[in-house]
Amino acid sequence: MEARTVDPARMSDLEARIAALEESAPRRETEKSDSVSIVCFSGEWDRLFAVFTIANGALALGQEVHLFFTFWATAALRDAEKTSANKPLMNRLLGKFLPCGAGRAPLSRMNWGGLGKLFLGYRMRKHGIGDLDELIEKAREMGAHFHLCDTSAALLGLDCDELIGDGCVDPCGVATFLGKAMKGRMVLFV
Repeated sequence: MEARTVDPARMSDLEARIAALEESAPRRETEKSDSVSIVCFSGEWDRLFAVFTIANGALALGQEVHLFFTFWATAALRDAEKTSANKPLMNRLLGKFLPCGAGRAPLSRMNWGGLGKLFLGYRMRKHGIGDLDELIEKAREMGAHFHLCDTSAALLGLDCDELIGDGCVDPCGVATFLGKAMKGRMVLFV
């Protein structure tokens, strides 16, 4: 078998063409950021408690946290002290039936007309476990990013001026949230 020699000029031209292709090729971001994204779909108290427990744990570990509230979980962002004036009748009616804030959400199981939640609250105080409102405030203080699904907000008649915090909730579409989630290390759906 004969050894083939490569023309140095041709090899140099080939290397230059490969370098040009690599330079012009679109780059996909392969480096993941230290972020956790959580889709909050359920508006039940115990599931919201799990969301904020995980979020605070991730924040304590130095992770950036993005929380995307959609459908029933959007009610968790409502502030009982704030109301929107001049809402259409259907939006006002929806507002009457949706819980106003995470603390008013029912348990997913063993709610017993609210007695189950009272019992759970008693057990939490007895064991020194903070309540859901404390977890939410702690997550806000530690820099969690709150995103509200604008489609769900429109369907359920929510306005940004009736939400918790002063502008801490970012209304956005699913594409915006997915763009953030795809850059992170972990996505959870609760």
